[in-house]
Amino acid sequence: MRPQVSRPVRYAVLTLVVALGAGLLWLGVVRLQAEKRAAAAADLGHAAAPASASASASASASASASALPTVEKPRAEVLVHVAGAVTSAGVFTLEAGARVADAVAAAGGALPGAMPDALNLAARVNDGDKIYVPTVQEAKEVQAQAAAAPAKAPAKAPAAASGSAAATARPVNINTASVADLDRVTYITPTLAKAIVAYRVQKGPFRQLDELTAVKGVDRALLEKLKPRLTF
Repeated sequence: MRPQVSRPVRYAVLTLVVALGAGLLWLGVVRLQAEKRAAAAADLGHAAAPASASASASASASASASALPTVEKPRAEVLVHVAGAVTSAGVFTLEAGARVADAVAAAGGALPGAMPDALNLAARVNDGDKIYVPTVQEAKEVQAQAAAAPAKAPAKAPAAASGSAAATARPVNINTASVADLDRVTYITPTLAKAIVAYRVQKGPFRQLDELTAVKGVDRALLEKLKPRLTF
């Protein structure tokens, strides 16, 4: 015959079994949560790695770019020839956009007795320009020649000269002729004669006849008609 187990003992044993089962269940839940947290942390680490690598690459690229030397664009410059009544006539380098006043200043300024006001000191200079600063006497001579020029018709037709007079007519030198001299040349009007002398005073002597096209009123067709009648 089996020994009889008292009821209190049975209750104690049952309670112990239930407590043991609850403990095992709790341990399982805790372990499962820990595994989930570990997996989430691993996923987060994998996701952060590319971002970190990308940020590092960007920082490296920025550092490389900042390390490159800065290349400055060269300043645009022009060369001008300043002559006449200035301290140091010659060829000077100026920044693009410089004015005639800047060119005169680069040559050391006008000499005593010069008349820079005969020029447009506010005009912009161009590469290759020649700026001639006249003396007061030169400016007065030009003004006197312009005032003394007789009024004539706007244009003249070639005169029908006869015999040797037409054959021996000498060309007029555009670098030494007065307004009156130029006005006597066929196809040159009084207004154009004044413009040629004024241009010569401002820019200096003509180096070739083709430079006459820079004078207002002289186009290529007129120049071809004037070439046999002019020299320089």
